[in-house]
Amino acid sequence: MFRVKGQDGMDIDRQRRTWTRGFLAGALGLLLPQHAAARPPLKLAVMSVLPLGMVDATGKPFGMYADMGVQVVRDAGFEAEVAVVPLPRAIALLAAGQSDLLIAFQTKPIADAAIPLYYVANVDVIIAGLRGSSFNNLSDLHGKTVGQQRGADYDPRFSGDSAIKKYDVTDTPHLLRMLMAGRVDAVIANANTLLYYLKSAGMSRDQLGSFMLVRRRQSWLWYSRKTYEEATALKLKAALRRMHANGELDAIYQHYVQGL
Repeated sequence: MFRVKGQDGMDIDRQRRTWTRGFLAGALGLLLPQHAAARPPLKLAVMSVLPLGMVDATGKPFGMYADMGVQVVRDAGFEAEVAVVPLPRAIALLAAGQSDLLIAFQTKPIADAAIPLYYVANVDVIIAGLRGSSFNNLSDLHGKTVGQQRGADYDPRFSGDSAIKKYDVTDTPHLLRMLMAGRVDAVIANANTLLYYLKSAGMSRDQLGSFMLVRRRQSWLWYSRKTYEEATALKLKAALRRMHANGELDAIYQHYVQGL
């Protein structure tokens, strides 16, 4: 049996098989999805406020917002890199594009720096004084001094009421110390945060007066305007909707507020 050879000496049948394999490989390369380079982790800034953002003895971040944020990012198909920092620092990182995400309720600095994606959790903003005190409306606080965490903007009615004296502190433990020492007449805070610190300090709820609900707000997941990507945002929104529907976010919430 004779085989026909090409000019380079290769059997024509072998040439055809080689060309066919090359053609099929090229065609499949066009048809099959190409694997893009892995996306860098999404950087999540979490405010260093108990029980929202904390760091354990090994340096690992945890807390209500830390756990929620990481789970949302993973559910969306990405990895998360978490930094637990004071709220003003978290906003600065977001504005500079050095962090991608933040969970917080809306303030002007946050809205200027980032785009809201979807709500994460409800927040009760309350005002409380020492045992025996009772406030029914903001006018009851006229002429009094109310402690608040620096950088927080709890309610425009409170912020805009010049008859209420505001005293800025760095964190909630400082707020409680100021209240217990009688240096402020009342404090304004996230109810869960205040109760968490109260319990952590070995104090009882009855050491405070009745809580006045100022406003119920929603914390949202915010995406830095400097690093925003529409495709990533859509996946994060879808993950949040799923986690609301299946109860995952509520389970994390209940884990941190039970017993307060």
